[in-house]
Amino acid sequence: MTTVEERLSRLEGVYEHLATKADIEALRGDFEKAAESLRGDFEKAVESMRGDIGRAEARMLRWAMGTIIAGAAVLIGIDRLAG
Repeated sequence: MTTVEERLSRLEGVYEHLATKADIEALRGDFEKAAESLRGDFEKAVESMRGDIGRAEARMLRWAMGTIIAGAAVLIGIDRLAG
């Protein structure tokens, strides 16, 4: 019958490719740093898109108001010519 130490030493030799708790903690730290970096990049992208959307909204509003004013002017002109 083999002892626990003998069985453990045999297993340690076979499973060298398995990660230890320290390896996992190191990876967790790396992932947290990467996630924080991505979070910052995402927030910058969202702020940039909000600015783009705001500018597009203002441009559409100017076009809509211009179109309404031009349409009203055309209707007033037609009314004066016909009336």
